[in-house]
Amino acid sequence: MPFGEENATAVNDLFRSVFGLARGPDHQRWKFLSGPAGPGLGCVALAPDGRAVAANLGVVWPFQVAGREVRLMQTCETAIRPEWRGLRTFREITAGLGRLAADRGVVASYGGRIAEAPLVLGRRLFGYRQILELPFLEARLSLGPALGRLFGPAGAGLGLLLDRLRRRRPHPAEDRFRIRPVTAYGPEFDRLWRRRRGGLRVARIRSATVLGHRYGACPVDRSPAWLAEDDDGPAGFLVLRLRREEGGVTVATVLDHLDGGDPALAAALLARAGREAAADGAAFLRLAPRPGSALAEAAVGLPGFAPSRREPPDRVVVSLLPCKAAADPANDWIAEILDPDAWTYAPGDSDFHD
Repeated sequence: MPFGEENATAVNDLFRSVFGLARGPDHQRWKFLSGPAGPGLGCVALAPDGRAVAANLGVVWPFQVAGREVRLMQTCETAIRPEWRGLRTFREITAGLGRLAADRGVVASYGGRIAEAPLVLGRRLFGYRQILELPFLEARLSLGPALGRLFGPAGAGLGLLLDRLRRRRPHPAEDRFRIRPVTAYGPEFDRLWRRRRGGLRVARIRSATVLGHRYGACPVDRSPAWLAEDDDGPAGFLVLRLRREEGGVTVATVLDHLDGGDPALAAALLARAGREAAADGAAFLRLAPRPGSALAEAAVGLPGFAPSRREPPDRVVVSLLPCKAAADPANDWIAEILDPDAWTYAPGDSDFHD
């Protein structure tokens, strides 16, 4: 049966049981029932006693593809109780979700951070295509955690002292832009989207409404952001997530950015965000830029970035859905969705932590 208000509690109970995470109803509502492109979609299997035993859910997002606005679905949550696990259950709830999405006019599904086993299965059953593999880069912002592991509290204190002595200086590119923290996603982000969208072939729409929901209203962790302006108005932005990971270490991850392909702008935003994340207690700064992108070039030019030994690459898959638009040969723009070079993608487009 379709996912909706009537079975949301049962599905959330299933999620908490399978994954061992304490997600509250407000978090579920934000994620699946109140998106800017409408409620999420899902296929749910219920037992006779009303318990949800299997569910596959997706979030619908507005995308720009070859200059037109369409809807794509981020497939982000599959949960099956142990006694119901098997190929048949997975196939039925996943195929059911695809049919629901196609009936609503969703042209394709996508997802990131996919592991090898579901990738192989998805290729065989549903035509998954891997379009991107983005290695994570990482820079150490603080010596405190490393020295604390070696020498205990005294080492952690020494690390904090050394952090102050080696504090990062502003990047020269920052003088070219006016950069300020984002307190709300207002109309300036709509102006920014109108300015930058012409150079994007496949991208989730980054309007004020979409960004405000995705990051401003997100109930998990903190997502500080910065907006850069130049003489022509809003020029770019960058969003971080500050998350406390195992061992008590806070990691800052670049979730989203828009820089118009300008390495100087990307460097200015990344340098500013890194300094403020360090001041906020983050020990590491991570990002997964497309090789050759402005953000990748900016990271190479900033001190300390190296391939991450902690985070595996972000693998992104796409699957076309059997909707009318995708089946019409006249719609040659559909092919853009399957072109890896066409995508503008950031980890926040398909993040599993929230």
